[in-house]
Amino acid sequence: MPPLDRRVFGISLRELLWACIPAFLLAVTAVAFYGPSASDDVYITLSAAQAFGEYGVFSNLNGDAIEQSTSLFQVLLLTPFAMVLAPEQLPLVAWALSVGFFVLALVVGFIFMRQSVSFLLALAGTALLGLVPSLHFWSSSGMETSLALFLVLCLMLWAQCLVSSGRLDVHGLSEGQVGRAVVGSTLVLVLFAVRPDVGVYTSSGIALYLLLTGWRARRRIDPIFWLWAIVTATLVGGLTALRMVVTGSPLPQSVMAKSGRPIGETLIAGWEYVTQSSGAAWFPLAAGVVLALVVTSATSGKGPLLVGCMLVSAAVGVIFSGGDWMRYGRFLVVM
Repeated sequence: MPPLDRRVFGISLRELLWACIPAFLLAVTAVAFYGPSASDDVYITLSAAQAFGEYGVFSNLNGDAIEQSTSLFQVLLLTPFAMVLAPEQLPLVAWALSVGFFVLALVVGFIFMRQSVSFLLALAGTALLGLVPSLHFWSSSGMETSLALFLVLCLMLWAQCLVSSGRLDVHGLSEGQVGRAVVGSTLVLVLFAVRPDVGVYTSSGIALYLLLTGWRARRRIDPIFWLWAIVTATLVGGLTALRMVVTGSPLPQSVMAKSGRPIGETLIAGWEYVTQSSGAAWFPLAAGVVLALVVTSATSGKGPLLVGCMLVSAAVGVIFSGGDWMRYGRFLVVM
């Protein structure tokens, strides 16, 4: 078999290479339009990475154990660079990582869509996803937005492959199923470490999808769902406990500082955030709906159900979060 005809997730390497072309071109477009569009949050994360690399602990200037950055995984990802590079070089590293994960997210998005639709339609869907203006902006920011999107799409691909392989129709658990469940749980853990809020509503959407799929197929909840849920709860619980021990807080202090508003105010603010129609903030949601309609009209299977579960879960999650103060719909990009 020629090397380019080898298959990954049922897709030939030739098709994957074709998908990389628009992904790279869209990355170049994002860089050309926005350049390093950094915000102050990038430097908070970089400062935390420098401190952790130098002292091995999360510490505030006054010595208190505080997790300043919202994204623990981004801090850990940048720490090795902070240990060997000059401080003024770190923003470029953060920017390169965010652009790189933008490309990877588009490729994984193509793989996900290719499971259900033709090559050309999946390529068009990838281009549509990559043309979201706010995704361009935040993928050039040096922040964790494109990394979170990459992990969300990886989890969606994991769930889609799990169901389409027929593994949910097998009684009991095999060794292969245990491995698959652990992979899914590990992805959720990393996503929680990247952004806790995205971890909550993404895992909720995946859980809803697996429950509905298993119930529709055989009117029962499959063992692999329970295994995935238990392993996920254990890993995320362990991360939360570790945070409690180290910093005394179940979440990063930057997240805790934004919570505490009355639930009514939070829901109103979240609804206004999701439904705003000015600038580029509304475009990610509209693009997501279009993608869902395209997949739904082009397939008959479980892909549309997964897209629907994720959209509903993300919308509810963003509304309950109360929205975000940053421009260009940062929360809606991952949505």
